Amino acid sequence: RHGWGLDSTPVHSGQICEIHASRLDRRFWLLEKHLPAEYTSAERIVINGRLCRHPLEIVRLLMRQPTVTWRLDPTYLHFPAHGDLNTRNVLITGTDQQRRPTFRIIDPRGSLHYWDVAYDLAKLLFSLTVWDAGLREGFDISSYSRRGRSTPSVTVAHRGGLYPSYRGAADKLIEFFEGHDEIARLVQMDLGWKGRVLLGHAFHLLAEA
Repeated sequence: RHGWGLDSTPVHSGQICEIHASRLDRRFWLLEKHLPAEYTSAERIVINGRLCRHPLEIVRLLMRQPTVTWRLDPTYLHFPAHGDLNTRNVLITGTDQQRRPTFRIIDPRGSLHYWDVAYDLAKLLFSLTVWDAGLREGFDISSYSRRGRSTPSVTVAHRGGLYPSYRGAADKLIEFFEGHDEIARLVQMDLGWKGRVLLGHAFHLLAEA
């Protein structure tokens, strides 16, 4: 009621490209600088057993055909949005009269423009699945050879594993959003929001890597 729900504006298709593609395109040089070249230059790479396309190939496809994601693109953008809604920017301040936790949200980055609700929801999911534990514990990354194949292969995992409470929260998060009266009201005309949260999660992972 005090954030995304204050105002909204209808938008054309192609918003996923506008919101995510250029961000990844301008940051990818950091991965090229700090990771072995075979991880960032190959057209295909196998990560944890899954064959993946080069991220910039996906970005350039979106830039050429921004409407390719029309089934997932938002119908409306909302104002204001946070822009960096990770768990470190949500402070628990106490409890209300019904003993529910009360919150204060800090460090907004996206509140100058109309923005996609799913971007914030995806950042919260990303924080639970990758970001927080990765910042604290680091990652184990190792290459391995696949007999008869030249495609680079790598395994990536949280050092020490993902926190069980975070995994439990992440598993229930989409269901929680669906059952939240205020969020459900915001996205009721937005049929692609759940898919966009998951796609946004993937883009956050690449852009923050």
